[in-house]
Amino acid sequence: ISAPGDVTFGPSGDFYVTNTTGGPQNSGTVELFARGSTGNASPVSIIEGDNTALNQPTTSMLDDNGNIYVINQGNSSLTIYRAKANGNVAPTRTIGGDNTQMDEPEALVMDQAGNLYVTQALSNAVTVYGPQADGNAAPLAVLAGSNTGLNGPTGAALDASGNLWIANYYGQDLLEFARGASGNVSPINTISGGDLAGQPTDVGIDESGNIYVTIPSSNIIDVFAANATGSATPVRRISGSNTSLNFPVAMAVGPFSGQ
Repeated sequence: ISAPGDVTFGPSGDFYVTNTTGGPQNSGTVELFARGSTGNASPVSIIEGDNTALNQPTTSMLDDNGNIYVINQGNSSLTIYRAKANGNVAPTRTIGGDNTQMDEPEALVMDQAGNLYVTQALSNAVTVYGPQADGNAAPLAVLAGSNTGLNGPTGAALDASGNLWIANYYGQDLLEFARGASGNVSPINTISGGDLAGQPTDVGIDESGNIYVTIPSSNIIDVFAANATGSATPVRRISGSNTSLNFPVAMAVGPFSGQ
């Protein structure tokens, strides 16, 4: 593990860790660990090497078939690998180029139709790509503009209703957008104040709709109730010396059915 940027669960409870550095050219790696791994455990597999096209990978996710999707912040691209890929393997698809409107992508999430939502931290936007997008593909939709309140969007999650949640780093809040929102539209809900002033970086939703958020500058993970709005108080907080939290920037909630 070297400068880990994200963790994501597989369906059996195994998990992938993206390392923004490491590998032969220090371009980053994606490591798979067995369920229940702890301590100085060896990974089951590692995606690394020239053929992988990895370039400072920060975030990953899996689809229902186990294919691995990786955000590369170093060259603003998204690379996709076959399930259980291992070694110096080439991606099966790469989304990147001027038409994609990727601009320092941070996070991605997939809806039930297979569409990919990617947060663009520098351009304050969320771009949406179709299930088979490849190459220099234009997005199907773009969420951006002054009405959105997007300001350094980093983390993203979809709730059970298909609403999109954004961890808004510079905005110091959590934004909820209606399912399918596009263009310069306002969020339907905002959570702000309290610990969120420390600048949230990632957001996750559990089966009950509870909202988890990482706040690295305070070494905190806050949990808000499903109906939280405005200056809501967290229902739980994970923090303190026993937690070993040290600038937590990302997390995974799960695994559970429907994740």
